Amino acid sequence: MQTITQTLTSRARIQTALQHREPDRVPVDVLMTPEVWHKLVKHFGLEWRKPDDTAFFDPVWEQVAARLESDMRLISYDQFCNPPESVLHAGARVEWWDALTRSTPNRMWRQWLPDGDSIDIWGHHYRVVENPTGAYEEFATYPLQNATSVEDLKSYAWAEPDCRPVRRIPARIAAGRAFRRCPRRSRGAGPAEPARRARTAGAPHARRSARGHARARLRVRQRAGGDADDDGF
Repeated sequence: MQTITQTLTSRARIQTALQHREPDRVPVDVLMTPEVWHKLVKHFGLEWRKPDDTAFFDPVWEQVAARLESDMRLISYDQFCNPPESVLHAGARVEWWDALTRSTPNRMWRQWLPDGDSIDIWGHHYRVVENPTGAYEEFATYPLQNATSVEDLKSYAWAEPDCRPVRRIPARIAAGRAFRRCPRRSRGAGPAEPARRARTAGAPHARRSARGHARARLRVRQRAGGDADDDGF
């Protein structure tokens, strides 16, 4: 195994590890519960304010991730989806920053119900459960637990992607120095997540998907007016 001796950027460090070569240090990906994030915000002498709903990332949590030398940044499906108004429950409020499962600086869409429960873009119903060290969310009900036919699946109110914010991703990345050299990992989940994972298990398919994602990223950069060779996305 070839060993890299010079200091690498985060992107190069991840790529080196994926090529089965030894990087300058072990790549780091930071995920924490909100309680830990806020303790570290205080530890580093930072001041946290809830970000504006138009932001895609929490800038203070991003400072914490940078100080911990995290090499990865998350691009999450629930940062850019716009569920139809028909999925909103009576008395619910839409909130991007309060989900207890928000373990990275990215925002996370939720609708919070009057009783304190919440529902994500796929219709998963969460309930806050207290424990000796804080609180966490666990599933209360599942969106398709009573489905018995294909028609039930067709009539379900699936989340719809809002492509306008996605086209602004390159500019958002370029605006933050810490994002410039960090690879992005994406998170895809929902009622059909197990099937998706089964489909992507094969190596040939994974290689084809990687090439497809690379072409998609290139098209996004070109539409956004970015340099096709810029590694900031």
